[in-house]
Amino acid sequence: MSLIFSILVVLHGLVLGSVFADDGYALDDAHNHDGTHVDGQENCGGNYMFPGDVARLGSHSFLILGEDGPEHLLLDHRSGTPPHTYQFILRVKVTPAAMATYHKLLAQSKIARPAVTTIYFDKTGKQVDRTFFCLQDLPKIFGPGQTKGDAFEKLFPIRATWQVNADFEGAFPIEKTIVPSEDPLVINRADVELVVYRYLPSYLEQTGFRKMLKEKGAAFTSLLSDAPIRHDEPESTARTHKSYAETVVSNGEFCSADYYLKKVRPRKTRHAFLLLAEIGKNRVLASHLYDQAPQNFQTLMEFELPDAEMKLFRESRAKGPPLFIPDQFYCMADAKKLARSLRLTGPLYKNPDLVEFNPGEKIGDLHPRNISIPVNRTLQSLMNPQAVARDVFGFVDVRTLNPNIHVDSRYASDWNFIGRPIDGYRAGRCYLTEKAAKALSEVAKDVSKEGYELLAFDCYRPQRAVNEFVKWVSAPGDEKMKAVFYPGEEKHELINRGYIDAKSGHSRGSTIDLTLVRKSWKPGREKVSDCRKSTAVKLVFQLDMGTTFDCFSERAYTADQQQSVEALKNRALLKQVMERHGFRNYPKEWWHFTLNDEPYKADFFDFEVQ
Repeated sequence: MSLIFSILVVLHGLVLGSVFADDGYALDDAHNHDGTHVDGQENCGGNYMFPGDVARLGSHSFLILGEDGPEHLLLDHRSGTPPHTYQFILRVKVTPAAMATYHKLLAQSKIARPAVTTIYFDKTGKQVDRTFFCLQDLPKIFGPGQTKGDAFEKLFPIRATWQVNADFEGAFPIEKTIVPSEDPLVINRADVELVVYRYLPSYLEQTGFRKMLKEKGAAFTSLLSDAPIRHDEPESTARTHKSYAETVVSNGEFCSADYYLKKVRPRKTRHAFLLLAEIGKNRVLASHLYDQAPQNFQTLMEFELPDAEMKLFRESRAKGPPLFIPDQFYCMADAKKLARSLRLTGPLYKNPDLVEFNPGEKIGDLHPRNISIPVNRTLQSLMNPQAVARDVFGFVDVRTLNPNIHVDSRYASDWNFIGRPIDGYRAGRCYLTEKAAKALSEVAKDVSKEGYELLAFDCYRPQRAVNEFVKWVSAPGDEKMKAVFYPGEEKHELINRGYIDAKSGHSRGSTIDLTLVRKSWKPGREKVSDCRKSTAVKLVFQLDMGTTFDCFSERAYTADQQQSVEALKNRALLKQVMERHGFRNYPKEWWHFTLNDEPYKADFFDFEVQ
C-alpha cells in the first residue's frame, strides 16, 4: 500500500468528520496487517469504475440491527472507506450469554444501537488481535462458496469487541466506544449466514475518482453506466446486467445537494427496503436498499403492520428478506424528521434478486404505521458516477440556467426517424457544456424580446446513441418511419448523404438541435405524415421552418430556396440569433448549431442522458 494512498484515506476521513483522525483505525489498516488474515493476502483488489484504486485489507465494524429470533443477531456492515464497496448483512447465531450482553448494552445505548468490531481488545483495553478479510471473499467465507479446509478457516473463531454509543451516522470512534469488560462476541463460521450481499461499483473515493476521470478523458465515460456484479468482471458482461439504480424513478422534485456534487440537486425518488426480522408484536425491522445518490443512505427503519400484512411478511421470508417498495417519493436525507408523518404504502415482493436486479414476485401490499428511523447515515462517496462525470467535464442541464428553454427530447421517445427510444437516453433532458449552455441562455433572452422561446429537440448525445444510428443504417429492413422522416431518401444512403455520421458534434457537448416556438407553446407532438410538409407544426405553436425536425431531405437545407417566404424568414431569424451568440449552423439541417469556441473539439463523451 502506497504512502500516498494512506494519506488520501486519512484526508478522506478528516473531510467527512470520520473516525480516522481520532484513533488511527484507517492508519493502522493501511500500514500493517498485524492480526489474523489469509496467508499472502495483502490487499483486496481494485474497483471496476476506478482502475488503480486498490482496496486495503481491512478489519470491519458492524451495527447490530437487532434480534432475529431468540438466538440470532443481525449485523449490518458499516460501509467503510471506498473501495470497500459492498452492502452486506450477516445473521449470526449467538450464545445466551452474548444475547444477554447485547440486551445490556442496548439498554445503555444513547446513540442508535450497540456495535461490534473485528478488532479484539482484552479486558484492559489493549488490542491483542484483529481479523482482516476482503469483502469480495464473503461468499467463500460465509456463503455457499465456502469449502472445508480452505484458507479462510484460519480466520475463525472471530473475537469481536462490543461497542456502545458509537455514532454510526458520524465519527464512529473505535477505541472510545469499546466495552472490553464484556466477553467478546465469538463468531464461528458455521454460525453465520450471509443474508444480503451486493457489489456497489459506484461507491468510489471521490477526490481520486475525479482526478482519474480527467486523466482518462471522454472515452472512459462509456464504462460509467455499466452494472458489474463483481469488481473484476469483464466489460462485455458488465454492461449487460440490470442494476437497481436503473429502476429508480423520480417525481421531478428536488432534494438537497450532496457533499461531493454541490452543483447538482438530486430528485425525490421512491426507496426500497429489505424486511429483515420480526422484532415485537406486529413490528418489523427493515433496512434500506442503498445505492448511488439519491439512494445513498444506510438507513434502518422500524414499523408496525396490521395482522393480515404481518402474516404476509412471515410467509414471504422463507428464502430471504422480502422487498418492500413504497409508492411515495421523498428525500431520504429528510427521512428522520418525516418519520412520524410518512404514510408509506406499496407492494411487497418475495424472493428478490439483488445482484441481477429483479424485485421478485409481488404478493400483496403493505400499509406500515408508527414508523421510526433509528439510523439514517449518508454515504457521501456513493455518487452517481455519470453525474460526477458531467460535473468534472462541465456539463449542465440547460434548464437549470434558464427554465424558459423548453425540451422535447425526441431520442428519449419513439417519435424519431428510427421509431423507438435510443440507447443512452434515459430521460428527456438537455445537457450541454456550461459554456454552450450559458450562450444558449443568452439566445433565449434575445428571442424572448421578440415574443418567442426556444424548444430543444436534442443536445448532448451519447456516443452509444450515434453507434445505434450507424448500426441501424446498415441493418436491412426496419424502415417503419421512412414515410415520415426520410420519404425521398434510401436508408442505406443516409450516411453517404451526410445525414448520419459515425461521430457527431452532439457527443462533444456543445451542439444543439432546436427551433423557435411561440410563448403559448405547450408540450405536444406535431401530427405529420411527411416531414417535408410542415403545416402541422403551427398547431403545436412551433414557427414554420418549412420542414419538421430531423427531416432527411434537401428541403431541410438551411438555404433551400423552395421554401416559403415565411419559412425562410423564420430560419434566418433562428440562424442570426444563434450566430450572434457564437453558434454556427450545419447547412444541411436548419435546426443544428454548434458553439464555435466549444471546449471539447475532439472528445466524444458517452455517459447517458439521465
